[in-house]
Amino acid sequence: MRKYLTKLEKATYVASGTSGHGFSGWYEIAQADLSVAAEDSKTVSMIVAAATKAGNRVNQAVLSTVAGLTKFLAGDANSASASRDTTQSLYRIPIAVCHSFFRGAPLTCFYYL
Repeated sequence: MRKYLTKLEKATYVASGTSGHGFSGWYEIAQADLSVAAEDSKTVSMIVAAATKAGNRVNQAVLSTVAGLTKFLAGDANSASASRDTTQSLYRIPIAVCHSFFRGAPLTCFYYL
């Protein structure tokens, strides 16, 4: 399946040339903006609780900043790493986007190909 992902993917959230990702496909993949999460104390509390349950020691004050959240959630859920599926961690989930149009769902992108 990885070879199909790299053919159709247009990854915008990792550096160009990152192994296991495609950069010239039609299916644009990005990650959600963390500024909304950093401003919401309940969301930050949930992330801290999940991290604590996963065995990480975190400081809620650090995760209340966009920079802190970005550093903590820096892993790549679509990584080609062999340990990706066995490593316990928190990830920002990659999402389908379509920057040319208002709605970012994959269906909208199909209509305008």
